[in-house]
Amino acid sequence: MNAYAIVILEQTSIYAGLIVFSMLYSPIEMILSVFMQIRSRKNEYQADRFAAATTGEIEPLIATLKELSVHNLSNLTPHPLYVFLNDSHPPILKRIQALRKGSDKNSQYPRGDRKHSLADAHSSG
Repeated sequence: MNAYAIVILEQTSIYAGLIVFSMLYSPIEMILSVFMQIRSRKNEYQADRFAAATTGEIEPLIATLKELSVHNLSNLTPHPLYVFLNDSHPPILKRIQALRKGSDKNSQYPRGDRKHSLADAHSSG
């Protein structure tokens, strides 16, 4: 079956083809975007762990996250379903909690050897 026949077009047109493609791609993109958001949030947590492991301190990172949330007027407690469907970054409070949890577990993020810190950041994800 021809895609142009679905929308009852007698002639093929590049513009109509773009419209038909966007109509067919929208539901697929909505499903794919959920998986991309999950991966992106996981990468953000890994980046936070790497930054903490590289510097050996979490408080400057937490202060920067707080400052960014103030400047961006971000919602500190968004609904979990909204975060799941739409956000590419975890909420600031969740990121801070994850940093503090990692800090409690390790008592202090390792500092010094960059290769060691990189290995820790990748293995804990």
